[in-house]
Amino acid sequence: MAGRMVATGLPWRMADTSEAAAELRISRVKALDERNLVSIVTYMLARYPDTFPAMLDDALSTLTPKADD
Repeated sequence: MAGRMVATGLPWRMADTSEAAAELRISRVKALDERNLVSIVTYMLARYPDTFPAMLDDALSTLTPKADD
C-alpha cells in the first residue's frame, strides 16, 4: 500500500519539478542579451535542423510584432 501512495504521488511531484524547471529556463532566456540569444538560436538550428525551424516558426507566430516608436 505504501508503494501505491508513492506511485500516485509521483506524477504530482514530477509536474511540480517540470514546471519549476520550465520557469527556470524562462528566466534564464529572459536574462540573455541579444548576442547570446542569437547564439542560442543558431546552436539550436544547427543541432536540430529537422525540427527546430518549424518549432521556431510556430513560436514566432504566437508573438505580436513590436510597434516601432
